[in-house]
Amino acid sequence: PEIVGMTITDAKALCTDSDLVLDTANVTYQLTEDTEKGVIISVSPKENEEVEKGSRVTITVSSGIGIRAKDYTGMNIREAEEDLSQYKYMNISTEEEDNPSVESGTVIRQEVLAPDTLFNPATSCDSRLVFASYPTIVIPETILNMTLEEAHQYLEGLGASVLDSNLDMSSFSDEEKANLPTGVVINTEPAAGSEYTQREDNFILLYYY
Repeated sequence: PEIVGMTITDAKALCTDSDLVLDTANVTYQLTEDTEKGVIISVSPKENEEVEKGSRVTITVSSGIGIRAKDYTGMNIREAEEDLSQYKYMNISTEEEDNPSVESGTVIRQEVLAPDTLFNPATSCDSRLVFASYPTIVIPETILNMTLEEAHQYLEGLGASVLDSNLDMSSFSDEEKANLPTGVVINTEPAAGSEYTQREDNFILLYYY
């Protein structure tokens, strides 16, 4: 009988009427792109195939409508994470990998949830993104007391983005102001001597008078 598109209950009744046995103990469940959960999507033997009375019929049933995983290769890691985070039950893990031939922060490959794989957005699912590592430096303590121009050249030469911040001098007397070292690096954020990773939207801040 033609049972594709039916529920298991209805298909079982129709098979019984045809002197066939629907194997409900070994049902295969599979995600689909367009068939609601619980509906039969394929049958073996095939529909309208002639078989002996009493034959066993096995079925594959939709476990729900799935979504095809995108291919995030070549995308920035943050954009990829943001896109995956729209799925409430998605568990996202990331891993850095040295790859000088690829721009820092670019997804090199995705694991566990392969591109074009159907997944159920209503259940827990894992995805791991491997991306090209960002450059990491140690901010040298010798940066302190450098002129702003020297500090910029030095840090930018190491691949870091740099911004300046003028310190407030309003609480100082004229005499104190006259003795302040001006135009040189007084402090940094992150602090000099600490490790700094250059990502798209962060920078080293140089404080000066």
